[in-house]
Amino acid sequence: MIFLGLGLGLEGGRHIAMRMVLTRVPPAGQRAAKLVINLAGLAFSAYLAKIGVDITIFVAKSGQASPTLNISMAWLYIVMPVGFGLLALRYLLEIVTAADRFAVEVDPVHHV
Repeated sequence: MIFLGLGLGLEGGRHIAMRMVLTRVPPAGQRAAKLVINLAGLAFSAYLAKIGVDITIFVAKSGQASPTLNISMAWLYIVMPVGFGLLALRYLLEIVTAADRFAVEVDPVHHV
């Protein structure tokens, strides 16, 4: 569930945003800083999605099954590449659209 919720956390402004860095950069440099942060997040998420696909394929080929659920363990591992793929998509949307998660004000009272 954590992997599947990564993109929602990013969209809601509850993911790592490097706000401390952005507040110290002049407004002219904030756009470039946001782009660098989003590109780094996109690259990292895409890399982890690729690793997740490799692991899922390996587990599927091994024929390993869950003893309690009696299903292929690949179904349990598939959430990693799906979750990080969705997170990468969210970073990509931040780069190519007008979306700006940095503008979202997070209420610390409701931030758990």
